[in-house]
Amino acid sequence: MVGLVVMMMALMVSPGSAQATECAQSARNSGQCEVITWDISADIDADHVTLGATQFTPGSPGVRSATPSQDAPVAPAAPAPPAPAPVSTQVSTGGTSASGIRMPRPTPRPVSQCEVIVANRCRQSSPSKDSPELVVSEPIAPTSVSDLVSFSPATGSLVVEPGSWSLPRLPTNVYSRAGESTQAGELLGWPIEVRFTPRSFRFTYGDGSSASFSTAGGSWGSRQFTPTATSHVYNSPGVYALSAEVTYSVSYRFDGGDFEAVAGTITKPGGSATVRVLRVSSLLVDQGCAPGGLVDGRC
Repeated sequence: MVGLVVMMMALMVSPGSAQATECAQSARNSGQCEVITWDISADIDADHVTLGATQFTPGSPGVRSATPSQDAPVAPAAPAPPAPAPVSTQVSTGGTSASGIRMPRPTPRPVSQCEVIVANRCRQSSPSKDSPELVVSEPIAPTSVSDLVSFSPATGSLVVEPGSWSLPRLPTNVYSRAGESTQAGELLGWPIEVRFTPRSFRFTYGDGSSASFSTAGGSWGSRQFTPTATSHVYNSPGVYALSAEVTYSVSYRFDGGDFEAVAGTITKPGGSATVRVLRVSSLLVDQGCAPGGLVDGRC
C-alpha cells in the first residue's frame, strides 16, 4: 500500500521513475532493504489521460549487497524473482480501468433546480445541486364536477320589482343576479382556477308555483308592471317568500392555460327575497300616476 501511495503521488506530478520501500531507517542504513522501482508513463489526448506504471524489484528481500574481500568468500547472488507484469492505470473523467481500456467521457447529467414545474414556473422548494435529477410531473386533471366539490360559485342574489311590494293580478318582475364567477385554489397541491357559468335558473314564487328559465332575467326599467321573461302574477294579496336555484357548468385551468370543461353540472342557491302583495281599493282621481311614479302602492 505504501508503494501504491507513492506511485499515485508521482502520477499527479509528471511521468518518470519512482521508488518505494517498506524498510525502517535502520534497515535502509544497513543496506537490508527492499527497494521497489516504478517506471511511469503517460498518454494524454483531448478526452482522456492514460497512465501506466511498471514495477521492478531487484534482488530479494533480506539480501545485503557487500564489497568482496580476500578474507571472505563472495556469496553467489540470489536469482532475482521474475519481474511482475506491468500495471496500467487509466485516469479519465469517465472512470478508472485497471486493464487500460479507454472509457468514454459520460454526458453530463442536468441537475433540476425545482421539484415541480408547471408552465415553466417552479411550484415547490428547490433541492440542492447534489440531489439526483428529478422528473417534472404533471397535475392530475379533474374529469367531473365531483372532483371539484371543494370549489363553489359566488352566491347570487334575487331581485323583485317594483320592490318589496307588488300588486295583485299585475306582473311582478323577478330576476337573478347570479353570473359567471371564478374561484382560485389548489387541487392536490397544484394551483387551479375553477370557472362556474350559469346555465339555467329556477324561481320559486312562494304561492305554490315555480318556473325554470335559461335566462336570469333583467330589470324592466321605467316600464313598471309590464311582462318580462321571468315575471310572475300573484292573484291574491299576501306576503310571499321567493327563492332561486342556479345550475352551473364547470370548467378549470392550471396556471393561466385554457379552460377545460368537466362533465356534469352543479346547482347552488341563487338568493331569496320577500314580497308583500297589497290589497287594492278603487278610488276616483282626476289623473293617474306618472310612469314609474307608483311607490308602495301610492303615487
